[in-house]
Amino acid sequence: MFFKPGSIIGASFFAGGAGAYALYRQNKNREVQVQETNMILKREESTSPASSADSSKAAGSDTSVPPVTSTALVLYTGGSGGIVPEKNKSSGSPINVGLESLRYGFPGPINDSGVRQSYAYSYNRMMKNPNWIAEHLTRDTIKGPADRQKSKFREDSSIPHKNRTHLSDYFRSGFDRGHMAPAGNSKFSQQAMDETFILSNISPQVGEGFNRHYWAFFESFIRDLTNRYKHVYVITGPLYLPSHDPKTNKWTVTYQVIGNPPNIPVPTHFFKAVLATNNEPSPVSPTSSSNKEPYFMQAFVIPNSKVLNETPLQNFITPIDAVERATGLELFSSIDRKKDPVSELCSHTVCKVKIDPRYID
Repeated sequence: MFFKPGSIIGASFFAGGAGAYALYRQNKNREVQVQETNMILKREESTSPASSADSSKAAGSDTSVPPVTSTALVLYTGGSGGIVPEKNKSSGSPINVGLESLRYGFPGPINDSGVRQSYAYSYNRMMKNPNWIAEHLTRDTIKGPADRQKSKFREDSSIPHKNRTHLSDYFRSGFDRGHMAPAGNSKFSQQAMDETFILSNISPQVGEGFNRHYWAFFESFIRDLTNRYKHVYVITGPLYLPSHDPKTNKWTVTYQVIGNPPNIPVPTHFFKAVLATNNEPSPVSPTSSSNKEPYFMQAFVIPNSKVLNETPLQNFITPIDAVERATGLELFSSIDRKKDPVSELCSHTVCKVKIDPRYID
């Protein structure tokens, strides 16, 4: 199987919105000043009664994640930008028609983002797949006493029942529940490993020849990078890429949908973007380093289908900016690729998967 980078993922299409990612959920009132219209959005967050019921004691639900919050937008208008000649009857102040359209709520889209023990995540409610999962691997995080046999798949109760992925969606679907952040990356803590089984970290993957084989070997390759680099950062996510029909000469995005009712698209491909470095994080700023060792970056895009074990990993190398165009994401944005010392990972180390005989029948 051969993959030509750039020819497919350079196309423009949607892969699920990439919302701004907050490191921690804010559960208090906050105000944002919008200069153009002098509008203040006061985000009043309160626990939704429906979501509280969802996060209860249902089998397979995640009771360790805080309940989902609903956001009410209260609009205060002022200033002159965009104001139309219409007066508020009670106050006499001008009304911005555009702002008034949001009086009864902001429709979204809403991307559920958060941080768990071993990864950060962004979940797409429409696609019911992660937008992305981010990890930081070291020699210490991939070792430890955690036992995969003690972990169980569970629903993410922080996401409303109507928008979350359900355990029943995978029943007889023909697809594996594929980890974006692998369980094997979180051996340092049983809780960390357990959290990799939350369904907001899961996408439907082909089992035979992919999730149980080549993709698993690829994940091992990523872990092995910690033998050479002190810090390995990984961003993983699904893709929904177009394919070319030679008969019509048209490009179309086609994917299977699973679930009951069918509501979970099966990604056509998956990507991993990797940054490896021996730089130590700065104690002053999380976006800078205390020394100037080089950074080694590489992105890979692999089809969600059976891949022969002998397929060279180099076949799946893809330019990082092409992945960014395909997903709408900004990957390792604090690194200036023009000014900082950045090289391709596979020019510095051997990019090759090792076939694990334990997974071969």
